[in-house]
Amino acid sequence: MPQLIPDPWFFIFLSSEQSL
Repeated sequence: MPQLIPDPWFFIFLSSEQSL
């Protein structure tokens, strides 16, 4: 089954990229 909610680390990754 597909995972509807992404892992927490995914949000951290996005946040890091936006920080750059």
